[in-house]
Amino acid sequence: MQRDNAIDAMKGLLTLLMILAHVIQFFLSSHKITDFISNYVNLTTFSGFMFCFGYVCYLAYIRKGVRRSRILLGSVKALSAYLISGAGFCVLVAEDPGRILRMLTFSDMPGYSEFLLSFTLLYILVFLFLPQLKIVMESGILTFLGVGASLGFTLLPYQDVDNTLLGSLIGSTEFCTFPVLAYAAFFLLGGWLANHRGSAGSMAFLLISWMGTGCFLLYILRSGQMPLRFPPSIWWILGGAGIVAIYDFLVRKIQVCVLFPFLAFVGEKTLFFLDFLRGIATAVFRRKHTKYPLHKNKKAEILCFDKDFSFLCFLMKMPLS
Repeated sequence: MQRDNAIDAMKGLLTLLMILAHVIQFFLSSHKITDFISNYVNLTTFSGFMFCFGYVCYLAYIRKGVRRSRILLGSVKALSAYLISGAGFCVLVAEDPGRILRMLTFSDMPGYSEFLLSFTLLYILVFLFLPQLKIVMESGILTFLGVGASLGFTLLPYQDVDNTLLGSLIGSTEFCTFPVLAYAAFFLLGGWLANHRGSAGSMAFLLISWMGTGCFLLYILRSGQMPLRFPPSIWWILGGAGIVAIYDFLVRKIQVCVLFPFLAFVGEKTLFFLDFLRGIATAVFRRKHTKYPLHKNKKAEILCFDKDFSFLCFLMKMPLS
C-alpha cells in the first residue's frame, strides 16, 4: 500500500506548531499575540495527532492487516517513554525521587508526560478492540454514535479520580491529563475518513467539524473566556475539530507546493533535525531576545526539550502505510 504523504505532511505541520508553542511558553513573556498562538496550538495539536493516529491505524492495522502484536509493541514503547520522561521530571524538576514510586503505582502523574500515558492506553484499547473498531470506522452511523459517546465522557463526574490510569482514560481534576475516551472522537473520525476518502466524505467531515468549532466559538462569545482544557470540557474538544479538518483539507491541496515535501519529510523521519532546529531557535532567543526571561529551572528547561523530542520520536513509530 502506498504511503499517504498527506498525513505525513499534516503530522509535520502539527509537529512544527507544537515546537513553536513550546518555544513561546518557555522563552517568551505573556502577550496577547503569543497567548493566542499558544492557545491555538494547544487546542489543535493533541486532537490533530489523535486524528492522524486513527487515520493511519485504519490503513495499517485494519485495511492492510498488520499483525496485532505490533500494536502491543507500540504500547510498550509508549509506556517506556512515559516512565523515562516521568522519572526525569521527578528527579530533575520536582527534585523528589520519591515520586517515582508513586508514578509506578499510578498514584502520581509527573509533569510533561501526560500524553505518553494516554497513548499507551490508546494502543492497548486498539489492541483489545480492533475488530470492533473496524466495524465502527466502516460505518458512518456507528462512527457518529461513537463520536457522541466520546464527547459524553467530558460530562462524567470525575472530580474524585486520583488514579493516573483511570484519569488518563476518562479525565481528572487532580492532575493534568489528556483523557483518551474524550479525545477518541478524533481517532474515530480519522479512521472513518481513511475508509471514506473522497469528495463527499471529505466535505462531510469538513462541515461536521466546523459545526463543532462553531459551538466552541459561541461558547467563547457567551462566556467571554476559553473553555476548560484540564480536564477538557466538551467545548474544548469541539474547538479543535474545524481546524483539524482544515489541516487535512489543506495538506491534500498543497501537494504541488514547494513546502509540501518539507512538511512530509518532517512528519516522516526528521525528528533529530527538528530537535536541532529547536536548539538553534533557543540559542537565538538567548542572544537576541534577552528581555524575555528563560525558564528559571535549567534542568526543567532541558527536560522540556527532551520531552518534546521523546514525544516526536514516539510519533515517528506510528504506522503510516
